[in-house]
Amino acid sequence: MNKYFKPGIKVKIRNDLVAGKEYGKATMFNHMTKYMGKSFIFEGYQPNGTFYLRGTPSGWSGEMMEPVEDTYMIRRIILKGR
Repeated sequence: MNKYFKPGIKVKIRNDLVAGKEYGKATMFNHMTKYMGKSFIFEGYQPNGTFYLRGTPSGWSGEMMEPVEDTYMIRRIILKGR
């Protein structure tokens, strides 16, 4: 589980991903490259350890994403959830 990503947080798919490469528990497939650089709402975790992003059919890993919101706000949300 990636401690920086909680459901409802807006994330962006990194631009520097390489098709065919594994990132954590997910592989970057060719059909996923069209999502690079775009922002999505993080919806939650799948049983296999990958993540759901609203509007995408694929499983993603934390290594494939970066937060869009201020890191300070993300930390506040995480601490608030404890």
